[in-house]
Amino acid sequence: MGHSLDSSDKDYINDLFCLNDDMDRRVRVVVYYYDDNAKFMLLNNLLAILGKDKVEKWMKNKWLIFEKNPEVKF
Repeated sequence: MGHSLDSSDKDYINDLFCLNDDMDRRVRVVVYYYDDNAKFMLLNNLLAILGKDKVEKWMKNKWLIFEKNPEVKF
């Protein structure tokens, strides 16, 4: 939680996204984003680290989803 999904997080991201490689271990990742620009940046960061094929596989299998941050009103 709270990661930029930038290259500085590469080892952590690779470890997480390899967990479903040989079988579906029910690992799911939800990336919360602030706005469309943030979503674009986070997705691009994942693509740069993991590659297009892995990101597409995770999204196609619904193991990776992007959700807009819920609005919290006080």
